[in-house]
Amino acid sequence: VAQDNNNTSGLLHLLKASSKQSVAQCCHHVLGLIEGSNTWLATIDNICKEVNIGVEEGGELCAALEALVGKVVYKGTASCIKDLLPDDFHPNLRDLLTKVISSNLDEWKTRMLQYQVSFPKLLNFDWRLEKDNPSRAPSCVVNFETSDKTMEVDMSRETLDTMLGSLSKIRDQISSIAK
Repeated sequence: VAQDNNNTSGLLHLLKASSKQSVAQCCHHVLGLIEGSNTWLATIDNICKEVNIGVEEGGELCAALEALVGKVVYKGTASCIKDLLPDDFHPNLRDLLTKVISSNLDEWKTRMLQYQVSFPKLLNFDWRLEKDNPSRAPSCVVNFETSDKTMEVDMSRETLDTMLGSLSKIRDQISSIAK
């Protein structure tokens, strides 16, 4: 299903670009916005200078290009561009965008993965019982080593029971999904 013309009409401002390199550079500017290394205003400013257009047109182009590049990188294949653009979209511009995005797609996917927010990965853990202090109830101290940091958690018997019960439920749910 092709995208609505309202979402892609901003891409037509690329027809004012002086070269294919300018179109490619606009795509690179937008990728910086998507991955978080550029701000919205800086990206619009760069695009306006690259294509020699006003701020309003630059905002339209930036929004449309961000949507297109983001969807193509998410889908992982440039062949979906024809499905994302309306049937009556400018054919030469469609071909140019397909060429630019195709030639950069692998690099862009790699860059996006590097900037992706993710949870720390558990690398190692160790535990010990703490029963040396007669004024305290025995507890379990668990040391977690993650990709970000190492932390130590001191748990009472009740907390440990709750955690083990929750972990058992998680294990059961994952097992039911995996079958």
